[in-house]
Amino acid sequence: MASQALIQFSSKPQGGEIPGLKEMISSNQLRHPASMLRIEPLNPAEVQDMTGLNAIDAIDAWLITGGFPQIAASWVKGESRISFLARSLSDPLSPLLVRAELTLLGEFSQSTQTRAVLEAIGAGERTFSLIAREAGGGKPIASGTLAPVLATLIDKKVIAADQPLSTVPDTRNKRYRIADPYLRFWPPRRQMVRPVRPS
Repeated sequence: MASQALIQFSSKPQGGEIPGLKEMISSNQLRHPASMLRIEPLNPAEVQDMTGLNAIDAIDAWLITGGFPQIAASWVKGESRISFLARSLSDPLSPLLVRAELTLLGEFSQSTQTRAVLEAIGAGERTFSLIAREAGGGKPIASGTLAPVLATLIDKKVIAADQPLSTVPDTRNKRYRIADPYLRFWPPRRQMVRPVRPS
């Protein structure tokens, strides 16, 4: 989810022809007006190249940034993990803090329940019943409401559902976790930073 980009194609260019567009349309390369393209995050080796860290510290940097190029680019070459976090967490507009908020606003702008469920999982709740209680703020969310929210989050690859290893299929004991390493890092720290209010 966090690393998806929307590529918009138009079959009616404004202000004249775009070279090659007719050929692409006629050869059926553009089948839909808009299509979703999943862009994978940077891998640990690429994060190491951007941050100039040794292999062990680069893994920490990858887990913190989640492989987001914008966040990795804000890491000063050779900067320690502690220094990067101190600098980023003291700035409410740093890419480390803003990127997740913008991503979640883009994906779930109208759904406060989805945000509450995601924050419950980010706070450490892993079972269906505990997520329902935490996300409901004391009054558990109904299972008929929570199940589709979890399904949407799984479909968007925001969370993953792990099943216990067993010889008998057991779908009732799923354990939910945030799948993206950056988003896993972000929710517990979200409350540490006060929102910026326009002056």
